[in-house]
Parts: sequence; C-alpha cells; structure tokens
Amino acid sequence: MLKMKIKAGIKLLEEVEGVGEQIKKGDCVEVKLNGWLSEGDQIQKDHIESVTVGSRNLIPGIEYAILGMKLKGKRKV
Repeated sequence: MLKMKIKAGIKLLEEVEGVGEQIKKGDCVEVKLNGWLSEGDQIQKDHIESVTVGSRNLIPGIEYAILGMKLKGKRKV
C-alpha cells in the first residue's frame, strides 16, 4: 500500500495501483464512490458516476484523488 499526500489536507492510501496509463485532466472516467462520516457511519455505498476530470463536478478532494489513478485502481481519501 502506498501512502501519499497530494495537497494540503488530502491524504491518500493507494490500496490497488491498477493498470495502464494514469488518469489526467480532461479524461472521462467512471468512478465508484463510497462515503463515510468521521464517526464511522456510511452515507454512500457503491455510487457509480461518469465524470470528466477537471470539470469540477465532484468534491475537489475526490477529484484530486482521481488524478494519477489507473484503470481498476482503488484509493482511500
């Protein structure tokens, strides 16, 4: 597992690296999101959405986390 800090306050844990080229701004990707509150309650489960990276359609921290990922990769933000 790779731990990294990509921007102030955003920490990533790369659980699965994935394969192929890294995602960059302008790429259209399909993401599956799961969300939890800090208390541990799950608020979102397996939400799938197609987005263009850099279009500001996601929470900024999630968008930063997608940059550099690869196909079938998995990260915790």
